[in-house]
Amino acid sequence: MTAKERVKAAMEFQPVDRIPATILDGGVWVVDQEHISFADLLNQEDGGAATLVRYYDKIQSDIVWVGGGCYALLNQIAGSHAVFDEVGKAAEVSPAAEDLEGIAKLNKDTIREQLLAEPSVQAILKQAKAMRELVGESKYVGLIAGAPFSAAGMLVGVQNFMEMLFDEEEEDLQVLFDYAIELIVQYINLCVEAGVNLVGLGDPVASGDLISPDMYSEFALPLLKKALPRIKGQEKTILHICGNTAARLPELVDCDIDAFSLDSVDMDKALEIAKGHYAIMGNMSPFDVMKSKTPEEIRDICTGLCEKAGLAGGGLILMPGCDLPVGTPVENVLAMTEAAEAYRG
Repeated sequence: MTAKERVKAAMEFQPVDRIPATILDGGVWVVDQEHISFADLLNQEDGGAATLVRYYDKIQSDIVWVGGGCYALLNQIAGSHAVFDEVGKAAEVSPAAEDLEGIAKLNKDTIREQLLAEPSVQAILKQAKAMRELVGESKYVGLIAGAPFSAAGMLVGVQNFMEMLFDEEEEDLQVLFDYAIELIVQYINLCVEAGVNLVGLGDPVASGDLISPDMYSEFALPLLKKALPRIKGQEKTILHICGNTAARLPELVDCDIDAFSLDSVDMDKALEIAKGHYAIMGNMSPFDVMKSKTPEEIRDICTGLCEKAGLAGGGLILMPGCDLPVGTPVENVLAMTEAAEAYRG
């Protein structure tokens, strides 16, 4: 099986030759390994595609990722200030507005044109096109983008957003939600047109560590369901939520996603709930496992996860529970992918 065929089969609960394995994003980890900044990466002739693919190949990842560490740069069209020229660090993006009145002044009807004119977005689109040319149909070219709830939080600042959810009427929040949906939909569609065929939506603000199950049902999930039908042309869609997401698992059963990337959840329970609905990606802790344990310990943990799912259609993709921390040894990441390669049922 090719890497793409393997991932596709896992997401469709079909037999696999081995459990697929990948990292999530990895952009910050790569620029740290290279001792460069994201500005340096994006300024490369191909937008950094060859550099990224070299690292994904090095760790034997079954998916390559576009836009890692840069998914908030699109907020610059809304007035955010971005700093992404620090070596080995993620892009830092300020809120675009302090209140709903500031968001209401933005023109969501011209978002596509504004994105196409933004230099950092142009570089990411160049990266997507070049990456697709490099891997062809052998691997999925995945995109890291914000889910609409988290995109809304980033536009006004997460702490400010949390206060708005309690203080503002839901109908007043709609101007923010509508702009966030339009922004991420237009951005994702541009990236799909450039070569992305797997869309990864990150929703960290929807973590169980930040909002209750009721708030997730009231706000985050409806926004996701509203956005998904407007994303066109991708072959597969995954959702990632950080932290404790046990309460999210049943609610996602009727959501149009192909896989759920999770952290800090009992895998037996997750695989049981998700079976036949969406694949599970995860769940090795980025810090406590991927960065801190020995390669031998990581192999044992990953082998145990492989045994839980099996090869007959268990719907599992081995992956850290979130992005790799800076300083994670290459040998530790290889331990995960080598465990997947070694397990044969």
